[in-house]
Amino acid sequence: MYCKKLKNIVDHSESIVNGINLEVIRQLDYFLKSRVTQRERTNINPIKFALEMNVSDKTALMTFVLGVKVGLFKTRAYFNCDCGEMKELTTTKYIVKCNCQREYAPSQNKHKIFLYFKLLEQFQDCGDFLVIAKEYPIDYLIDDVLGKSHISLADAEQIVGEKETDLLLVSQREKIYQEYLLKGESEFEKKN
Repeated sequence: MYCKKLKNIVDHSESIVNGINLEVIRQLDYFLKSRVTQRERTNINPIKFALEMNVSDKTALMTFVLGVKVGLFKTRAYFNCDCGEMKELTTTKYIVKCNCQREYAPSQNKHKIFLYFKLLEQFQDCGDFLVIAKEYPIDYLIDDVLGKSHISLADAEQIVGEKETDLLLVSQREKIYQEYLLKGESEFEKKN
């Protein structure tokens, strides 16, 4: 599924207008396999991809946005409180209360929300589709650097637009509710 989802990114109708071509997908494959540790694969930074692979910020971020759409990645967002604590978010609709007792409305503090992406698939050799040297990283533990020199939700909105970033933070409950609506079921509240 890994290779198929990479192909789905490059085949997506929005890929060409965002500068995503087969070379960018090859770079993404190489980056994920060779420049990202196993631990980092749960919090991949698209700006690190842009910098290390010499890809524009917009192309890098949209590659990950389309990766979410095709199921290769899951968005992970962290709210960075002034006290330094990081809280993971699944939506910007609800007030965040920090352990230091501060409360924030995430939708009004998007500059404090940092975006990362979790890889959902195991690596595969993509054969002729992606002919790249088979280098893999030596996995090691590094200090957590969430929210330091990374991309905030506000920055992402400026790069790819509010429509795309809004789609990144849809809670699981909202996704399930949407599925029930599509199926025409009205018993959502009783079942969940």
